[in-house]
Amino acid sequence: MAIVFERLAFILIAGRPIEHLPSEIVMRSEDLVDAAPIGLDRGEFASIPSLQDGTLSDAYENARQAMIGKLSTATPALRYRAAA
Repeated sequence: MAIVFERLAFILIAGRPIEHLPSEIVMRSEDLVDAAPIGLDRGEFASIPSLQDGTLSDAYENARQAMIGKLSTATPALRYRAAA
């Protein structure tokens, strides 16, 4: 899974031209196609080609792994229950 604004996908989803976004946050399709397989080769759950600091991606993955098996329960977590 690659997380970037890609021109065609944005137009299809948002229904408006990509030019309405700042050019510095829109990755060229060619760059995405070149970068994403590298993340797959590295075994990344999600490829984020525009993220410069890989340690942030690693921290996200560690948090995601820690939550596996704890996200689906029949009752709200204690922190979401009204104080008695």
